[in-house]
Amino acid sequence: MGGETFNVEIVQRERIKPSSPTPQDLRIHELSILDQLALVIYIPIILFYPRRTIDDKRHHYSNCVNNNIDMIIYSLKSSLSKTLTLFYPLAGRIKQDYTVVECNDEGAELTEARVDHPMSEILERPAPDPEALRKLLAVDVESKEASDGALLHVQINVFACGGTAIGVSLSHKVADASTLSMFISTWAATAKLNHIEALPEFSSASLFPARHGHHQLGLNKELAREKCLMRRYVFDASNIAILKAKSASSSVESPTRVEVVSAVIWKCALGVSRAKFRGKYSSSSTNSIYVQFRQDVNIRRRTSPPLPEILAGNLVGSFSAKHDLLRDHIADDDHDDPDDGVQVLVSELRKGIEEMKEDYSKGIIFGSEKMLKALKESRKYDHVVNCSSWCGFKFYEADFGWGLPFWVSLASVAMKNIVVLLDARDGKGIEAWLTLGEDDVALLESNEVLRAFATFNPSVVS
Repeated sequence: MGGETFNVEIVQRERIKPSSPTPQDLRIHELSILDQLALVIYIPIILFYPRRTIDDKRHHYSNCVNNNIDMIIYSLKSSLSKTLTLFYPLAGRIKQDYTVVECNDEGAELTEARVDHPMSEILERPAPDPEALRKLLAVDVESKEASDGALLHVQINVFACGGTAIGVSLSHKVADASTLSMFISTWAATAKLNHIEALPEFSSASLFPARHGHHQLGLNKELAREKCLMRRYVFDASNIAILKAKSASSSVESPTRVEVVSAVIWKCALGVSRAKFRGKYSSSSTNSIYVQFRQDVNIRRRTSPPLPEILAGNLVGSFSAKHDLLRDHIADDDHDDPDDGVQVLVSELRKGIEEMKEDYSKGIIFGSEKMLKALKESRKYDHVVNCSSWCGFKFYEADFGWGLPFWVSLASVAMKNIVVLLDARDGKGIEAWLTLGEDDVALLESNEVLRAFATFNPSVVS
């Protein structure tokens, strides 16, 4: 059933405003240079909850599906309003100079929708296509509204069985994945317990001041919006353990799961690019064809001293490495053993993160200036693959009062060569979500390394 389409009917749209007005002294939120450089997109996340009855110390509701759904929607709306009081910039709008958010309490957009199939059918083999999952989001991921409209959209999807999927779309111009995770955790705690453990801080601009004219410097021009496909590949814990053992070396004795999965994807990306250019240049050619792999990193823990985890906004740095397809042989067909390629790439990834940590240890300004320089230089490369790891964020711990999510997913993004790593349901494996040009999918999925260690879009219901 999962391979078939499903229909989503919009029932209602409304605007949710903060439960308390934003104080006058907080009405202007300055953006940082890192906010300015962020893509004009919404960061999407979808949390799937099977049907459960709300029954806790504060609420005792009927097992009737309709009553239960009504109470779930009411709880989500009221707790969202309270959460927006704490995350007040998300209820505001970006001004035209792209340097500030006017925290005017205009609110977030909330959509109620009905799905015409039970959740279990949709999540069975094969799992839903990432393109179909866009129906569970209220706004297109690539919408320009992310910079000139509502910064937060929520869609509450009710399935025929009474299960729900909460689709959250948060503007990347004001938030990174860490901020998205913190927002959802706070919203869930408010809904379930009406209790907040820590208040978010919105002061990143004091560390990374905005620059006039820099809002067009970011990745938007590099990541051409074109016809592409998103694919989901799952690396289970056992295969990750094998990769770790094969990838260990004197330079990286204990590789992380993110490092080994990133290295596999990098090797496969090199293989795709090499296959596309095979025959166009001779081995004696003086030309160079560079592929750059850029890894985004949460810098909150990388600076000296570390930044607070509750610091909201875009706190993302990056490091990169490049390979010349005509001279490097990591992607050669006869080097498909991880010992020959992945181990080398793991070492390069570890070297990159250590160098970035050293840069930020010299000061936040020094580290960010180096990142800006690298960002400008990357435009000269023929191919750039951008990888972000969301592993370790607490999306699977978001309990709004009716249990933990059954599955957490993304949805397709119409931007080529983006990789996002998510925790698998067991917290040990990794789901890799990749966007590729249509012509690249077959090349990638024929790669023996990927086929050996990853499963292509497996069923969510096992």
